[in-house]
Amino acid sequence: FEALAAAAPSRMKLVDYGKSWEDRKLFYVVIASESNLKKLDQIKAGQQKLADARKTPASEAKSIAASAPVVLS
Repeated sequence: FEALAAAAPSRMKLVDYGKSWEDRKLFYVVIASESNLKKLDQIKAGQQKLADARKTPASEAKSIAASAPVVLS
């Protein structure tokens, strides 16, 4: 993954979030178009709003869902 991220930094981002009990790096990978990778924080914020229907009005949720890219985790 590190080699892939180095080869295509505009399409892939490695996010280091800790170490395993064996002292190995733990990370997740974001693979996206260049434009979506640039607005990753905005996409994450939209996903967080969709995660709790009690806090997001239905009209706003529909708008976010209609414009958001597909997110897999």
